[in-house]
Amino acid sequence: MTLAQKSGQVLLLQALRVAAALAVVLSHLSDQQQSHLGTDTAELEVGRLGVAVFFGISGVVAVLVTSRRPRPTWWGFLVRRLARIVPLAWLVTTLKLVTVLTAPGTVARLPPDAPYVVLSYAFLPARAVDGLVQPLWTVCWTLSLEFAFYSVVALALATRKDPVRLVVLVALACTVGDVLRGDDWPTWAFYLDRLALCFAVGMLLGRWHLDGRRRRCALPLAALSAAWVTASLLDGAGVAEVLLLPGVTAIVGTAVASEPRLGDRVPRVVLHLADASYALYLVHPLVLAAVFEAASALGPSAQDWWLAWDGVAVLLSVLTSVVAWRHVDRPLTRLAGKVLGARSPGRGPGPGPGPGPGPGRDDPPQHRQDAAPH
Repeated sequence: MTLAQKSGQVLLLQALRVAAALAVVLSHLSDQQQSHLGTDTAELEVGRLGVAVFFGISGVVAVLVTSRRPRPTWWGFLVRRLARIVPLAWLVTTLKLVTVLTAPGTVARLPPDAPYVVLSYAFLPARAVDGLVQPLWTVCWTLSLEFAFYSVVALALATRKDPVRLVVLVALACTVGDVLRGDDWPTWAFYLDRLALCFAVGMLLGRWHLDGRRRRCALPLAALSAAWVTASLLDGAGVAEVLLLPGVTAIVGTAVASEPRLGDRVPRVVLHLADASYALYLVHPLVLAAVFEAASALGPSAQDWWLAWDGVAVLLSVLTSVVAWRHVDRPLTRLAGKVLGARSPGRGPGPGPGPGPGPGRDDPPQHRQDAAPH
């Protein structure tokens, strides 16, 4: 029996988690360089791809989890997700809130009001004072979409419906809404985002992984890609955006298809980094800001060494995430599991990373956020 069979995991997806998390980190380097060093380096437009890949992985995992026998209850499914996601996200949100209250001059987008803070903790869409629909800890905007996805899966479990079919239908409805909504949209329309198709693609690939019936999934996958391309073209998106979902389908699909032959070759160090990928997603903005703040203190000469500072920032982000996962995230997850009555979630592809503070290509497109407050 192989390691993958013993663990019930798709180990290549673990390796893919590491790559996706690093893509988000790399996409934020130029923002920190510009704000701290004044450099004008090109932005690596890979963050949105990393986010989309994580959403696809979440779809695969949801199918693997809901296909177990006995089938999990809707409440058990949600509790496990809450125990995995909430503790560390609440911790970094609280750190941001404390900073806002004690050193407001160091934080942009102030002042947050009480309803905005509450919605941020609840992972519900919240419109900041500048009109952007982003939570207090900006990185958590993707968790709002994650929890919406989990809610749809839980609804399918509660009503004894096929989770894959229900998610596909909801994702297509969100895509239609994405096309129809204008620039001036209410906060709840945050959920009308074609990124929901990434979850649906992941679920179809997860079903393919379980039953091996490629033809059964080929047509639905092609239809979802066609819906994405159509919506992107109607939205006036560029080539990279138009090809995003087909690219995610190819990337995640290749990992799933290659698992029987290559899964057991994934190095253990990569699996450990995959465990820390959620912590990397949440804490890397803190590390990047600290590294480039230190670089700026050295004066204009630091600009000449921007590439070295990039390397230091990425390395420290990864090391910090491993420490944070081992000594903060994992203990908090286990504690939350005990409090909520859930078994401690083991290793497995978790929630996808989202962008840290500041604009980035993995942020929701600006035209979707710049509307005036409602």
